[in-house]
Amino acid sequence: TDREAEELGRDSIKVGRQIDEGIGDGAREAEESVNSLFDAMRQDVASIKTSGAIMAVQSLWDMASNAYSSVEGFVDGTLDYRRQLSLLLYNSQSTGFGTDHVEKSMIEVAGMVNDTSAAVEGLSNLLQIGFPDESRFSEAMQNLLGASVRWPETMKFENLAESLQETLATGKAVGAYGELLERLGYNLDDFNKALDKSQTKEGDIDIALKYLKSEELAASYNE
Repeated sequence: TDREAEELGRDSIKVGRQIDEGIGDGAREAEESVNSLFDAMRQDVASIKTSGAIMAVQSLWDMASNAYSSVEGFVDGTLDYRRQLSLLLYNSQSTGFGTDHVEKSMIEVAGMVNDTSAAVEGLSNLLQIGFPDESRFSEAMQNLLGASVRWPETMKFENLAESLQETLATGKAVGAYGELLERLGYNLDDFNKALDKSQTKEGDIDIALKYLKSEELAASYNE
């Protein structure tokens, strides 16, 4: 009936309000509340007999369905982000870096590589290197991001970070990092000799950063 259609319309508006309020109060609670309301709306639709009433509420039903899908996607994405961030913050505990800096780095990397898991993997590898300060950590991150933007098919951020960590651990350029140095025009034997002459871990890091400094990578990062 027309009255039933009117009631369904009010329910669809209530869905939208619960979505808006739920995002602020807790995504999971919002989804559960919307689930319950949506079940009631389905029963209301089933009870409407007249074709005129059904036509009147069809657009409202479509709008509510789209809103429901958006909430599901928001909840899944929010929970995944929190899990990934928690893992990264756990991996950063020994570095002394501020949580705000780590979270900002994750947001930046995830936005550029379009993959939260890859961002966490790559940043975790960089954190294992043991950069003496946030500045040099960020310098390495930005240069590797620049390489991943410059050669997106072959230079993945997480692979570059892993190979940089392995390079500094073994004292020899390996993997994607070694390939990157060659693309930048460096001779790997010269790089390896420079690492051999270094007497400290901090010195090794500074050498690796020096070889990463490139106008080409900087331009790609700033695109």
